[in-house]
Amino acid sequence: MKKKSQLFLFQADHLSGEEIGYLIDQVHISGAKNAHAIPTFTKKGRPGYILLVDPGDRQKATLVKRMAIEFGLFGCHQIQTIHWHQMTATKAKILKVRYKGREITTKIHFKFCGPEKDPAYARVDHDDVIAIQNRLQKIFGLRVPQHDLLQRLNIQTKEKNLTLDLGNKKEERKKAG
Repeated sequence: MKKKSQLFLFQADHLSGEEIGYLIDQVHISGAKNAHAIPTFTKKGRPGYILLVDPGDRQKATLVKRMAIEFGLFGCHQIQTIHWHQMTATKAKILKVRYKGREITTKIHFKFCGPEKDPAYARVDHDDVIAIQNRLQKIFGLRVPQHDLLQRLNIQTKEKNLTLDLGNKKEERKKAG
């Protein structure tokens, strides 16, 4: 599937890495669909960045004005594009997390590309992973790395009932033995 779209290209050779990180955060907060910072070298070998911003439905003039006022980026290139994308769907599932005899239940969302029963690709929503990670820390005092949660959840995309057993080494040994 394809649709007409656009990107704004800004060039920055006067902002630090921290300022670029802040800029990317602010662009997302203000409603842009996506933003990328690509490191470059500018004239005289100076480090710089090319910023690609997909403004989505937000007001383009507001984006350009804010970039000028807040970040000193006084111009940009507006590039007309065609965005190719696959049809996707999101489905909520219930996840049970068990840890040391305690259990919590939460809802998580999976994004599917293709039919749900046999998707070409499926993954858990990133925001849900962060929410689960924070909830495990708050309720159990357990910090589970984001990467570990992603791996353990993504292998269950086709399962109807989702379960994470954390810290139950005796049970894991019994199942294996």
